Amino acid sequence: MSVITYNARVRPQFCFNDYQNNAAVKEAISKIRYSTGVTRTDLALQYAREYTFNTSTDCGAREGAAKVVLVVTDGNSTVPGFTIQQAEKLHESGPTVITVGIGAALSRKELFAIASENSLVFRVNDFSLLDVIKNRVVATACMASLISPGYHDLCNAYCRSNMRCQMNVASEVNMCECPPFTTYDPKNIVCL
Repeated sequence: MSVITYNARVRPQFCFNDYQNNAAVKEAISKIRYSTGVTRTDLALQYAREYTFNTSTDCGAREGAAKVVLVVTDGNSTVPGFTIQQAEKLHESGPTVITVGIGAALSRKELFAIASENSLVFRVNDFSLLDVIKNRVVATACMASLISPGYHDLCNAYCRSNMRCQMNVASEVNMCECPPFTTYDPKNIVCL
C-alpha cells in the first residue's frame, strides 16, 4: 500500500515497499495529520498516475500487480476541470479508482467522474459516519484488486463510442453506460 495526501500540493506519505505488514501500515496511517487548505485533487490524481503507479520509480507499484486507487476527499476540487481531465488520464492508465466523499456539499458529478465506475462511489455527510461504510469500501477495494490488470481496457473495447464499461463488482456483469451527467442518443449511438 502507498499513501499520498494533498491540499495545495501533494505529499507522499509512504511507498508500496515501505511496510511489510498490516500493523506497520496502520501505525503509519495513524501518524498522518489532517491538512486543511485548497483541494487540488487534480494534482493528486496526476501524481498517482505519474509516480505512484509508475513501475520505474522508486515509490512505484510492482509490475503486473493489481492497481486500486482510493480517493478520500472532504472538499470539492479547487480546479474541477483539471480534476476531471486527470481522472480520465488515470482511468486510461489502468487502475481501478474508488471515491469516498465526505460532506453533504460535495459535487456528485466530480465524485462520479473520478471513480472508474458508478458503483465505486461512496458518500457520507461527515467523518463520524465513515465507520458505517468502512466494510463496504474495504470489500469493494478487495474485489477490485482481484480484477486482472488490463481488464478495463478489454471491457471498454466492448463498448461503443464514448460509453464507459461499467462492471458491477459483486455480480461481475458488464454493461455499457454513458458517463455521469450525460444522456444516451440511440440514433447516433453516442453519449451527449
